[in-house]
Amino acid sequence: MNSNGDFYAYGYGAVVLGDLGLVVGWPLLVSLSIVIGNLWGIFRGEWTGAPQKARKTLNLGILVLIGAVLIIAASNHF
Repeated sequence: MNSNGDFYAYGYGAVVLGDLGLVVGWPLLVSLSIVIGNLWGIFRGEWTGAPQKARKTLNLGILVLIGAVLIIAASNHF
């Protein structure tokens, strides 16, 4: 099943973000896609047999991406 809802949300978000919407909108879309995909993998148990070091790296990567999204989102307000 293929959905284009994410691209509609990207288009709307790019307009709402203003002048830099095209520049920051795409990294936001890609970052959130990666985070949601990995969280779904954790929820489905794909990481159950993974080594502890790999799971720590995954968690750190997710935190970095979420932090980057928050910084980009907050930068539009200043």
